[in-house]
Amino acid sequence: MSETGHRANYADWRERDALAIWQLAALMSGIDPRALSDVIGSNGDALDLSAEHETLIAGVHAGAIECGQFEHPPITLKTIIKMASALEWLRQHNHAPVATELDRTLHAPTPDRIVKKDKLIQRYRTKVWPTIEEDLKRARENGLSVAQSEAHGLWNEALALEWARQHDKLASDHNSTKVPPSNPWPVPSA
Repeated sequence: MSETGHRANYADWRERDALAIWQLAALMSGIDPRALSDVIGSNGDALDLSAEHETLIAGVHAGAIECGQFEHPPITLKTIIKMASALEWLRQHNHAPVATELDRTLHAPTPDRIVKKDKLIQRYRTKVWPTIEEDLKRARENGLSVAQSEAHGLWNEALALEWARQHDKLASDHNSTKVPPSNPWPVPSA
């Protein structure tokens, strides 16, 4: 069992290149797969993850989630899937927070991607992320604290940008909606 009890210990699972469908289903529910047999649902029975299982299996059948190298049909709960394709699928199917937790590239940034708060603000405030200062002030309330580094005053730039992208905070996310398409038809004069 993980150090976190029943809660998903994403740090352990993000180190893997592949995992079984049943393991990802548990992680999607915030449960550590190693503790799944100990988890009781709200009705007193074993936790039911059948909806998650079915969704993931459908993703494999649709080709959106890649199977491991030596996996062959039929697809079962024990089928091994590639982490990279699972992360992409999670992001596209309303499970972006789980993908963020499992994406090791966001949690093991190069040293130049760990920056001071002032540097982060300086880089992105003007044209990229106009609300960055306020968002950083309210990091504990809004969930941006996920990007705080263990060292005081330092931030994981990649995680901060991922949070901003997920919360529609980047100016580039708004450019396409702010500029109306040009009218191909001439406007009649009055």
